[in-house]
Amino acid sequence: MKRIIILHGTPGVSLTRCAIKIKSSLSSLVSVEHEDLEEQIKTEYSFQSMRDAVWPVPREVIRWSIWPKAAHDSISRLLASSADIGLLTCHLTYYRGQTHEFYEPGDLMQVYASEWSKQPNAPTTPPPLLLVTLIDDVYDTFARLSAPREVFDIQSAISDEYRRREEKREEPTDADSQYVLAQQQVITTMLRILDWRSREISAGDSLAIRGDGRSFVVAIKHPTQVVRDLILSECGMTSTRFRPVYLSHPITRLRKEQKGPPARDWPDFVSQFHNFVRVATDTEVDDGKLLLFMPTAIDEFRITDRGDESFPSLHRRWPLISEDYNALLYEIPSAYGTYEEFEKTVLLEAIFNPVGSARHVDANRREVLTSYAENVAQVGARLSDEKKPQVSALFDILRQQISAQIAFRDHTLVRQCGRFLLYRPLFKEGIISGGVGAELKNWAGIASHSLEMVRKGEPVPWTWGPVVFVHDEQDTPKAIEEAKIITNVAARLPEFADSFDLTVRDNFEEWLRRAVLPGDDLLSGAPSPQEREAFTASARRFYQEERRNAEFNARTGGRGPKELRREIVVEGLDRMEDNRLTDLIKTRVIPALISSESF
Repeated sequence: MKRIIILHGTPGVSLTRCAIKIKSSLSSLVSVEHEDLEEQIKTEYSFQSMRDAVWPVPREVIRWSIWPKAAHDSISRLLASSADIGLLTCHLTYYRGQTHEFYEPGDLMQVYASEWSKQPNAPTTPPPLLLVTLIDDVYDTFARLSAPREVFDIQSAISDEYRRREEKREEPTDADSQYVLAQQQVITTMLRILDWRSREISAGDSLAIRGDGRSFVVAIKHPTQVVRDLILSECGMTSTRFRPVYLSHPITRLRKEQKGPPARDWPDFVSQFHNFVRVATDTEVDDGKLLLFMPTAIDEFRITDRGDESFPSLHRRWPLISEDYNALLYEIPSAYGTYEEFEKTVLLEAIFNPVGSARHVDANRREVLTSYAENVAQVGARLSDEKKPQVSALFDILRQQISAQIAFRDHTLVRQCGRFLLYRPLFKEGIISGGVGAELKNWAGIASHSLEMVRKGEPVPWTWGPVVFVHDEQDTPKAIEEAKIITNVAARLPEFADSFDLTVRDNFEEWLRRAVLPGDDLLSGAPSPQEREAFTASARRFYQEERRNAEFNARTGGRGPKELRREIVVEGLDRMEDNRLTDLIKTRVIPALISSESF
């Protein structure tokens, strides 16, 4: 039965180009018919761009006239096609620049149901919708959308702000104040982009619910293969069973090590992790493979601090998962050999040294917009100490919003996958980071409720599974707090409370020695030899159990059902050759990830 796939995302993710890559990848395996809803609107009404359509046209006209016709026509053609898959690209939320408002142009589920009902001999209920939401780093999105004639044309925004201030005779004339004005527009725009992205994700999730289907968020710096395999698996069009897995790993501690000072190359951990991903993606067990979603396909929390030598700028991005950029949905312009070159030449200039960050009026009273410095590397040296706190405060606002969206986005990835794989989470610091701890808390809630339903014999309607920790033997947890273990031991010995001093101490042997109350004989309250023997035996047994439990919790995050937390400790993971790594993934990692299927 034909399946309709809604491929959507905010403008700025190069949706059309991504759709072409996905269709090309799918077409070698299944037949695909593709429709672009916004292209239909542009063609039907002779708009040069969607900005021309959405910016000036009232939302009521879009909602009640322009959008419905394009949506019905597109869905109708997809359903009429003989292809296995109907791929519809569109945006679920629009932005009208004249009024600075976001809105949903219509309900695709209503359109889908209506067009489905017109199909001859069709079942009453249409097949479920599959929603794939494409996202990208806010910095890349900003660079695309802030260009001239784009939806967030930054030069126009800066010019408009000057006109507003000129009416009040408040326009800045010194270079540093002009730079601050420009950065206010840059930050405002990036905040709008972040808001738009979260709205688009939520809109996709809502549409999937109404369409009795599922939604997945995929950053376009993932390989195209991820979306291809996801679609084939969800549509039941492949003999291989792909299991979505959220793959997490240390990020901040690696960035600290890399950025110095002095700045260094990325630690070997990064290439080792990328190799683990490659091997894990290629490994198949009993016609099943892993479909890995990685948090670093988005890498935004890297704005430099005011005290950094490079301020204002960005720290280096986590390296892309593949050096073969053609394998990714993402694509850098052909003029740049590497992502780092593209970021330095284009992204950083667009954000921190945009055209419009300096301004003057020529002899003919015409506005002339230029950049603040010759290049972005010179901005920090030129910017006065008086203005740096103002610029830093602006980027603090952006940093806070990015932080909030990291939690929202990564929790979405945990939820859509159900299964959770952590690669060397104790690396360097011996503790699980706060961000991973929050993700584990989210997983724990899903896993606990799922397990409870299974035990009651109830079907679980969502995706769920275990969490698997892959540790290198050298990555050991920090010292366990002895006092906490002794507290738990004491709590398990209430029957001895009247005869023994259970006051918690920092050393078990010392606590055990001092536990006997003062006294020389039974009349003075001293415990009998039999009581001492029973107490000592119980205390030692409980201590060993509590220590093992504490160590297990330290290595597995301490959250969620213990029976769904798995740990794999490997010697030499950091130097493991591909054949041994394949064997590890095939015999231990994948079986551990799918073990909940036997519940």
